[in-house]
Amino acid sequence: MLRAKLYFDLEKQCILSEEQVTEVERIDDGRLLVTKRSCGALPVIRRNHGKLRGMDRVSGSQRVFDILVFRRGDLKRIVEELNDIGTVSLGQLSPYDERGGTLSARQAEVVELALDHGYFEWPRETDAETLAEKLDIAHPTLLEHLRKAEKKLLVEALDHGSETASPPKERAFMLEEPGSEA
Repeated sequence: MLRAKLYFDLEKQCILSEEQVTEVERIDDGRLLVTKRSCGALPVIRRNHGKLRGMDRVSGSQRVFDILVFRRGDLKRIVEELNDIGTVSLGQLSPYDERGGTLSARQAEVVELALDHGYFEWPRETDAETLAEKLDIAHPTLLEHLRKAEKKLLVEALDHGSETASPPKERAFMLEEPGSEA
């Protein structure tokens, strides 16, 4: 399974016509928020067996899709079909490792206890020493579990967790079907 990040150029995505616009809201003097019907990127991803990871987001003039695909051919078809309706570029391609973003059982236990007892509230409703006592572990051990869990969750949330992402020169190789020539 592969994880791919696709950048879809919003300016070239489709011609904005009056019937596509569902809502217009003024954000400030120089910006409007325009809500419109989709031009078809999501159906293309789904039709080619892609699975969206989280919500797509807008970054500058691009719409960013973080997707999972099972086969290189599916990803190639997604890119080809998106290029038919706009401009798309492959920003990142990496093997998908489901375990990379998950917490260990102990980390999940510590985070859940911390959440349940208000450790992350402001002001805190409990402290780390109290949580450590409840788990019958040392205070520094609890803090280590919390830090490691927070790092995993934050990296995943900020979407910089792909430490195994391929460099640009390797992307073309990874898109090739096994046994085909470049």
